Amino acid sequence: MAIAWLTAFTCALTTFVYPPLLEEMIGVLEMSLPQAGLLMSLTTLTTMTFTFFGGIASDKFGSRMTMGMGIVIMAVAQILSGLANTFVLEAFTRLLLGVGIGLAIVCVIKSMAEWFPSKELALAQSIQATGWAVGNAAGLALAIPVSFALGMAWRGAFLAFGGFAAGVVVLYWILAKERRQPVAEVHRENKAAASVLEMLKIRELWLITFGMAGAFSGSSIIMTWLPKSLIDMGWSEASASLLATVVPTIGIPANLAGGIVSDRLGRRKPLIAVSAVCLSVSYWLFTVTTQGLLAWVAAALSGWFGYFYVGPLLAIPSELPEVGHERSGTFFGTMQVIAGVAGFTAPLIVGWIREVTGSFTLGFALAAITPCSLLIPGIFGRETGRPSRPL
Repeated sequence: MAIAWLTAFTCALTTFVYPPLLEEMIGVLEMSLPQAGLLMSLTTLTTMTFTFFGGIASDKFGSRMTMGMGIVIMAVAQILSGLANTFVLEAFTRLLLGVGIGLAIVCVIKSMAEWFPSKELALAQSIQATGWAVGNAAGLALAIPVSFALGMAWRGAFLAFGGFAAGVVVLYWILAKERRQPVAEVHRENKAAASVLEMLKIRELWLITFGMAGAFSGSSIIMTWLPKSLIDMGWSEASASLLATVVPTIGIPANLAGGIVSDRLGRRKPLIAVSAVCLSVSYWLFTVTTQGLLAWVAAALSGWFGYFYVGPLLAIPSELPEVGHERSGTFFGTMQVIAGVAGFTAPLIVGWIREVTGSFTLGFALAAITPCSLLIPGIFGRETGRPSRPL
C-alpha cells in the first residue's frame, strides 16, 4: 500500500505544469495560450496511450516490473523538463513523462485488486488515490516556494520534483514486491477475459469509460485553467494558487470517505451518481463568479465530489466475474486510453475558447456538463459491492 501511495503521489506531483510555473514559462518559452494548453495536455496524450500498454504488460509480466520501469522514465523525463530551453524540447519531455506515468499508474490500480479482498477494495483504491490528491496539493503549494528557494525560476521546481522521483525509484526497487498468488476472495474460479478484443465486449467497460471521459474532461479544465481565470479577474498568483490547492486538499478526506462508505454499504453505484450531480453543480458555480466566498465554496465542493467517487468506481472492474484481478490491468488500461482522449482535448478547447471570447465563462460552462457522464455507470452499471460488515 505504501509503495502504491507513493507512486500515485509522484505521478501527480510530476504530471502537471502547475499554473504559477506556466505563467513564467509562457514568457520564457514564448508560448501562446493554445500552446500553453497543449503543453498541459501532452502528458495526458502519452499517459492515456501507455496506460493501455501498461495494462497489458502488467497482466503479462507483473505489476512490479512494469511499474518500476514507469517510475524510472518519470524521474528522467521530469529532470529533462527542467533543463529544456525551447517549447519543442519541453513538449518532448512532457510526452516522455506521460509514457512513464501511463505505465506506472495503471499498475498502482491493478496492485490494489491483487492485494486486497472485495470487502476492502474500495477503501484500498481510495487510499492509493489520496496519493494523487496529496501530490496535486503539494505541487500547487510548493511549486513557487521551491523555485524561489533554488533561485532557478520554474526550472527549479521541475528539477526538485524530478529529484524526488529519482529517490522514489531507489525506494521502489528495494521495497516493492510482486503478488504472485490471487487473493482468496477475488474470483478464483471466474473466467477472465483472454484478450483486449474480448474485453471490449464487456458492457461495463464502456459504461465506466464514458463516465470517466466526462470526469477527466471536467477535472482537466478546472486544474488547468482555474488559476489563470482567477488571475484574469484580478487575483494575485498566490491567492489563485491557494484556491486551486483547495480542490486536491479537500479530495484527500473525500477519497477516504468514499471508500469507507462504499465498503460499509456494499454499494458502488449510488456514490458515483451522487458525485456526478454535485460535481456538475460545483463546476457551474465557477461560471457564476470567481469572486468572494462562492469561489471557495465551489472549490471545496469540486474537491470533495471530484474524489469521493474514485474508490467505488475503481473497485468495480476487478469485482466483475469476467475480469477479476488477473485481467484488471488490461481493463484499466483500455478504459484509460479511451477516456483519456477527452482529458487531452478539453483543456485545448477551453484555451481556444478563452482566446476567442476573452473569458473562461463558456469553457467552465462546458466543464459543468461533463461530470454528468458519471451518471451512466452510476445508474446503468452493474452493482458489484458487498457489505464489509452488518450496518
